[in-house]
Amino acid sequence: MESWYEKWFNSKEYISVYKHRNEQEARKLVSLIIEKLSPPPGSGIIDLACGYGRHSLIFAEKGYRVTGVDISQTLIELARTEAESRKLDAEFVRGNYHELEWHEEFNIALNLFTSFGYDDEDEINFNLFTTAHRLLKPLGYFVFDFFNSNHVQTNLETTSQEEMDGVIVEQKREIIRDTVFKEIIIRRGGETERFEEKVKLYKPGLLKEKLVSAGFRILDLYGDYNGSNFNDEKSRRFLAICEKKS
Repeated sequence: MESWYEKWFNSKEYISVYKHRNEQEARKLVSLIIEKLSPPPGSGIIDLACGYGRHSLIFAEKGYRVTGVDISQTLIELARTEAESRKLDAEFVRGNYHELEWHEEFNIALNLFTSFGYDDEDEINFNLFTTAHRLLKPLGYFVFDFFNSNHVQTNLETTSQEEMDGVIVEQKREIIRDTVFKEIIIRRGGETERFEEKVKLYKPGLLKEKLVSAGFRILDLYGDYNGSNFNDEKSRRFLAICEKKS
């Protein structure tokens, strides 16, 4: 049976809904990562759940050897087309990051913009951390960017609606137990399509514990893409810069 994320991420509507994710925000995050880690030109970077390559392509622009992996064939094809048009050194692979077989191939592994927590099973979700650890060379770096569940629980916007190019997009959000559910309703002309998203709410303390138990040392923890210190209640993001223990 097709999962919600395979259906949604492969749909033509996904890009329409999320095209507001701006380039400036992505560049800010990439700049923060480079400033913190100072990777030499040519370093190997793997972007786990890369989407349409928003961050991967910026790293490639800056001279890094980038591999992006995503489960959506639609998004991978968009990323490949963009890389080719810009003549960038970036490879995009369609696949599930839990099933990658590479071992100690990369200097940096990325999981950005809440590309985590999609499965009902905690063990499957946290397998990301052990996968990243295996993919990295000794003393390689893992950058993990998730929402701060404490902030989400107290500041959830339950409904929103916007019109884009004549298409009405309505989003309804609710928290049930330990999961954020989002229903996306898209009205185009006389047609209506419905999609869903759901992401598990993991507390910052548990995320830190799981990163350490997977074999990482947390070097820095930021609460936004400006590099502000993480605040357990107020920060919107949980952005962990981690090093693989030797």
